[in-house]
This record gives sequence, C-alpha cells and structure tokens, in this order.
Amino acid sequence: MENKDFIDPRSKSKNIFDDWGSVFDGPHNWIGKATPGSLSKMLYERKLLVFKKIKLDPLQFWGMCRKFGLPWKDDQYRYSMEKSIPLIHPDLGNVFISAISNKISKRLGDREMPWHSDIPNAVSYAFPIRAIYMKTCPNPEAGFTIWLNNHKAFKTVNEDLQKRWGMHRIVQQSWYEPGKDLQEFPSMLHHPITGEYSPRVNYYVDDKQKEGWIIDTKMGGESQGTGIVAEMLKEMSAQPDCVYEHHWDETDLVIYDNYPFVHRRTALDIDDGMERLMWRVNIDHNPEARKFFEAVKIPVSVSK
Repeated sequence: MENKDFIDPRSKSKNIFDDWGSVFDGPHNWIGKATPGSLSKMLYERKLLVFKKIKLDPLQFWGMCRKFGLPWKDDQYRYSMEKSIPLIHPDLGNVFISAISNKISKRLGDREMPWHSDIPNAVSYAFPIRAIYMKTCPNPEAGFTIWLNNHKAFKTVNEDLQKRWGMHRIVQQSWYEPGKDLQEFPSMLHHPITGEYSPRVNYYVDDKQKEGWIIDTKMGGESQGTGIVAEMLKEMSAQPDCVYEHHWDETDLVIYDNYPFVHRRTALDIDDGMERLMWRVNIDHNPEARKFFEAVKIPVSVSK
C-alpha cells in the first residue's frame, strides 16, 4: 500500500530548463519524507539539482550525499588535492567529506578554470556523482560555475562534426602527472545507469600548455591533435539551453551527475588572504538505479 506521507521531490522543485536542471528554494524540511530512491532517480532524470540556502553541518552534508549513492571512502581520494574532514557517523562509524578552496589547492588558486570533467581515467569509478556545498563565499559576484550539458548539446552540432567526432578516439593523460597514465577511449561516453551517450570532451592540451586531461585524438591509429575537441566545445557551448551558470551563495548545495557534463569556473577575484571554501563529496553511482532507465541509442558511429 502506498504511504501517503512520502513526498515526491519534483513537487518541491522548479525547472532551470524544461528538460534538465532543477532548483529547490526551500524550506527543505520535506527531504526526510522524500520517497526512497526518488531523489536519486530525479538526479538522473534532471542531471543537476540545486538546493538554495540549505543549512548543513558536515555530517548532515554527508547524509544528504548518501541519498544519491555511496559516498567515496578516503582511499579513493588518494591523488586528490583536497583536505579530508573525518567524521563519526552514529551508525556507520568513520566517514568523511573533503574540503577544497583557493588556499587548499594551490595549483588552481584563484584562476579561471576551463571546461573539464572530473575523474575520467579511473575506469572502475570514473565520473562519480558530485556534491558541492558552498561554506564560505567572500565574493558572490565572481567564481561562477558553468555546466555544459554534453548529452543535449551534442545533438545540436552539425551532422558533419558529429560524424567526424564519432571517427576519433580520445587519448587522455593523468591530471596529476602530465605525460603519465596515457589511456585511449572511444569518443562517446556511455552512461552506466541511464544508457545515454555523451561526447568525451574535456580539458585538452594545446600548443600553449601541457596540463589537461585530453592530450591527443586519433583516427585510424594516427594522431590528429586536439583541434576537434576545441571545435566541439565551441559548438556545444554556443547553445544557450545547454548551459547553466550558477552564481554561488553561502549554503548553496549543487549535486550533479558527472557523466553528461563538463563544467568550468570563472576567476574568483577575491582579496589576498580570503578563502572561498567548499565541501565536496564524490558519490559512486548506484547500480540499482538502472531499473528506472532504458538504453538510449545515438545516431552516429561510435569508435570501439
């Protein structure tokens, strides 16, 4: 028998776009009454969820993340530049979240960040769900985060570019050690839960710098450079209904499915000594969620 006390999260949200992205303005006291699994299903359907002004302590933040899958353990962040914050859960014992800021990650600091997707090389747990909670935000007028919906935007680019993209393979390197951990992948990324395909675009290496995920593309085994990655990102990001720009306030929480997106950040523009601090958790996708979705095919050739 249906429990009428449960709440459908969609009834508490408003759309960013008709077909993706949702915002919850609050109050947020309904979350504990949400139908089991409904928040996770909504994330896969809407791809990005924004909770405005949701006040969380570290353990509450971890508990919120657990509604969407299994939060990462400490050893899964072994290459991370983030700071571990250990917690004690009353039932589960040791858990943790991580913190990242312009002070913690000196490599990134205050600078603008280009389009990128996180953790693309770790095959066993690549492209996790990500949860970001803004703890302190000294300048809300800067440091905007912009998400590009690759899955949707790919369908909008011209047919010739789609076909050429499908003929390429993507060569990636380690973000932490450029030139190491070289791996070759198909140009299209298959979502393990929804079955959708998205182009494997990412932060690419060009003639001016060596850092970045994508170091080369290949066609017929021959090096083609990264020009087609730049072309694809330019074409896709020109579609207004495929791009969401988030202006952060303190106590904002954004949870997004890392598979269909790349994201970038504008420069922070904050005074020396100030810190923009975020709590962040990576969340493994829950295989049980597959039952809600059917595979989606794409109308282009995909390299195997």
